[in-house]
Amino acid sequence: MRRALAILASLWLPATAALAADDAVVFRVANVDSLQLFLRDAQGRNYGSLQAVDAAVNASGHRLAFAMNAGMYQVDRSPVGLFVHEDGGKPVQVAALNTRRLAQAAGTPNFYLEPNGVFAIAASGPVILTTQDYERSPPAGVRLATQSGPLLLRRGRIVAPAVATGTDAPARRIRRNAICVNGREVVMVEADTMTLHQFAVHLRDVVHCADALFMDGGISAVWDSRSGRHDATDARDPLGPIIGVVE
Repeated sequence: MRRALAILASLWLPATAALAADDAVVFRVANVDSLQLFLRDAQGRNYGSLQAVDAAVNASGHRLAFAMNAGMYQVDRSPVGLFVHEDGGKPVQVAALNTRRLAQAAGTPNFYLEPNGVFAIAASGPVILTTQDYERSPPAGVRLATQSGPLLLRRGRIVAPAVATGTDAPARRIRRNAICVNGREVVMVEADTMTLHQFAVHLRDVVHCADALFMDGGISAVWDSRSGRHDATDARDPLGPIIGVVE
């Protein structure tokens, strides 16, 4: 899992504040059936960038409306945790549920900050569950799933202790993205200059998310066809799992 720190001089945002358009992106998914997960192309090569996913979607006769990182990954870009995507209309599990637990300390990687969680599209619709709940009772008919951490919000409450008591220090204000589930609605969010604590508060009080799962940090990128924002990816530091809205 890779992290980049950027020292950014932004101020704490009060609960009612709205971010400028260039500071945050919010995409509300009109149809959850349009969501797809991407990792490797037909030749088994990692996509590695949002641009590569866009080219593949265009070649299939469709349009990539929105895309962003879909969870954390190893050096070889393979998912750290559960990853289920569709191949030929059938769900395929690429990586298994990661139930490893680490001591909670200042240096614990974000993926292992508790509670860890899973975002999935199941027969009943979109869900965000803790990894423990998913392990005990996985939802039926899962067509896509990605695991990440920490789970930022559950029923509108900040549930990760490390996030609830986290710092707002400028040195930790970096680009971050998350996915939210509000009933049957999915919301994809990226903010450019926030700590994890600020991001959770923003998701709760500004975006009004019920359940929210952190996806990734400094290396996060967005492809937004509405605004034309297409974040470039350094070829030396390609992306891993990607989630997109395909129309």
